[in-house]
Amino acid sequence: MFLINYDMTARTVSDYENLIPAEYETFENEGHILPFGTGPENFYPIRTGEANYISMIQNARREIFISTPYFIPSIELLHTIEAAALRGVKVHLILPGIPDKKLPYLIAKHYLPPILRAGAKVYFYKPGFNHMKTVLVDDELAFVGTINMDYRSLVHHFECGATLLRNPCLKDIKEDFLQMISVSEPVPEDYSLSPFQKVICALLSVFIPLL
Repeated sequence: MFLINYDMTARTVSDYENLIPAEYETFENEGHILPFGTGPENFYPIRTGEANYISMIQNARREIFISTPYFIPSIELLHTIEAAALRGVKVHLILPGIPDKKLPYLIAKHYLPPILRAGAKVYFYKPGFNHMKTVLVDDELAFVGTINMDYRSLVHHFECGATLLRNPCLKDIKEDFLQMISVSEPVPEDYSLSPFQKVICALLSVFIPLL
């Protein structure tokens, strides 16, 4: 990932093969870790970050925890979250209680009513701005990284992260989520934007792919 950015800037072509280790250290009974990178389509033809999120959520059977500072999902990702809630999976989405950017925060609220109607639980983190981009599924699969659930991260930016399967640290991730929820404000099921906010969101909709 570093070399992709370096080669793009320096206009060079690095020899990646000589830098790939022939053997990797293994840890028995410690689960699996899959690190990966993603970025603009010129460099990554597949939206790996979005595909990873969708795959994790689609395969959830019992419970999903999501924390993201920015929530401007693609239609595919939004429908995947809705579908999970509709099929009975407990979906918990944690958003900042205090935003750093007001317009993207307003757009994020625009996406909440449909997932709330589907049965998802949404929380505003009262202590302030939570910046973690983390997903936990069924206490056995998690993602931790830099990828926000917005168009900038999913489509335009260079990002990275790791998918974790049955790792001991998943217990710590679960505890973090539960602690955050304990100090968060639940969003009511009938949550709705004001008429003025809806007009603003409608006007901003053309710019959503840039937010």
